[in-house]
Amino acid sequence: MKLANEILSLEFDDRTGSLVQILDRRNGVRHLASAAHGRLFRIDAPDEQKWLDRYAESHLAGRPRMTAGKGSLIIQFADVKLVTGESSGIAVEAVVSLPAGADEATFTITVRNNSPFLVHEVWYPRVGGWRGYAGPGKDSILRGDMRTTDPHGLRKTIGPNGYTLANHHRREFYSFAFGMPLPFLDISGGSRGMSYIHYPSRIRTGGVVIEDQNERRGECRCAWSWVHQPYVQPGQTWTSDPVGIAPHNGDWHVTADRLRAWLDTWWQPAETPRRLRESIGYFNLYARDFFGLDIHPLSRLPQVARDLKAHGIEDFCIWDAIMAIYLRPDTGDFLEDAPARLAEFSRVLKEIRALGIQVSTLVNYRLTTRKNRSWKERGEKQAMRSMHGVPLYEHWSKCRGNFGDFI
Repeated sequence: MKLANEILSLEFDDRTGSLVQILDRRNGVRHLASAAHGRLFRIDAPDEQKWLDRYAESHLAGRPRMTAGKGSLIIQFADVKLVTGESSGIAVEAVVSLPAGADEATFTITVRNNSPFLVHEVWYPRVGGWRGYAGPGKDSILRGDMRTTDPHGLRKTIGPNGYTLANHHRREFYSFAFGMPLPFLDISGGSRGMSYIHYPSRIRTGGVVIEDQNERRGECRCAWSWVHQPYVQPGQTWTSDPVGIAPHNGDWHVTADRLRAWLDTWWQPAETPRRLRESIGYFNLYARDFFGLDIHPLSRLPQVARDLKAHGIEDFCIWDAIMAIYLRPDTGDFLEDAPARLAEFSRVLKEIRALGIQVSTLVNYRLTTRKNRSWKERGEKQAMRSMHGVPLYEHWSKCRGNFGDFI
């Protein structure tokens, strides 16, 4: 079934609902090359007792009901089948909108969870079957962290242990908004390309997954999707924010301009004092570190402040164990240290401020322990937890997130 206007034409497989072709009618460019690798969505709803990575793929989920309307297409699955062929107890309604004159199609999805399991992730819309534009070395994917991925080099080298768990060697996930601050992906090469933009109404966890659909090394078969993480409880219904897909004749700047145009419809920058707008920066200094090592004695800080002032810097951020809430007894006031050092710190701050320097500090609530009052007051309620209810501990080397690698 096709959904088309005078600019774009989208083709969907009647048997699976998969998106199998994107045609730019302005220039005749077909952006997908393999209908067999067309996709629409993936749903992850783990059964922690029997099947931790329990999931469903749209092209294996059964024949959908497809209803075409004026400028829209509705694709419905009354009960999505798991990849094993069993019932998932999850109903899906995918809506694709392409009004007359629009050069971008938007995709939303509604998930009704009639199963006893939590729906963790919904990958939608999934674009698969891309083979290339200009070829290796000329095509590129630019993600919302302003870093590039080679769509012809997605396959990772498999080490001597043969590690290929959950297609880890041919799949990468980029998390929004910490690891990837802008919610877009652009794939382009040879003056051809596609914009893929998530338009969130509010910030929520998720990101982009990029994968090589080829089960063996060889020809590029690139696919990508936005990964929604709605955590739909049993008995609840959730509807996604839209994702837009738009072919273009340029490079990633076209996608960036499209995202900027959307931001201009609602985003207003915060009011910033003139002093901050004209400031050349601020200076960070570690006095005593988390483990009690004196890197700079407090007595030296006023001289540092005078040097900053002489060079036009008027903002001084002091890092110190006094504010390190996770490696201290946490039995005193908010600022905690030996009385003599607290008194010295107070004198130093007064001297620095007298120079006209703005002083700030870092209070790192990201790191805490269960013995701290801050954990008891905030952590128990606010900490991110696994599906088993255990607090998730930070592993800094993987802060970007790799959820999609293991789903």
